[in-house]
Amino acid sequence: IRTYTYPSPSLYPSATELATGNILLQWEGTPSTRQPLIEIAANNFTATIVDTLSVWHGLSTITTLDNGQILFAGVFGADIYDPQTQTSVSVSPMNTGLVRAASIRLPNGQVIVSGGNSTLNGIGGENTIQIYDPGQDTWSNGPNMSTGRSRHSILPLPNGELVLIGGSSSSLLVDRYNPTNNTMNPPVDQMSHSFFAALPL
Repeated sequence: IRTYTYPSPSLYPSATELATGNILLQWEGTPSTRQPLIEIAANNFTATIVDTLSVWHGLSTITTLDNGQILFAGVFGADIYDPQTQTSVSVSPMNTGLVRAASIRLPNGQVIVSGGNSTLNGIGGENTIQIYDPGQDTWSNGPNMSTGRSRHSILPLPNGELVLIGGSSSSLLVDRYNPTNNTMNPPVDQMSHSFFAALPL
């Protein structure tokens, strides 16, 4: 068992695997502090602070882009981290900054961010979908979900549609989003119980 110890108390830690096999670790302190990024080497588990994101994002989504760079998008801003140069740059923030949202990269390279809360203490969740285009560094709005969601999951289907499921909303509906024509199809069905997140199929 190999252990890494944070250099300071951490809030809301999150991690993603890089193309090199290394682990990119992000953690947040207080809203007044910026967010350090740490790379943990896969071969010997040594850790290096590589950069600091521009702002305190607050429970941001983390999405790997087609070029291997990492998009962090949260309630107070957005950054893209480049593992090759080990540096990050601030990019356009979401139209509405969100925490506890869910994100996924589409085959065309764009990123979908759905639901979440517009404030750290929000409940119920937003019903919005926002689409990020890395090539243009722009955000656009997609169709609304049938219900607000927070701490939920997005699952891809073989036909290219996305299933948006679960979350903190009391609704049991499962939404289907078609990214090809940017439309929300009628809900699939109702779940028997509401839950926060779904496991990948």
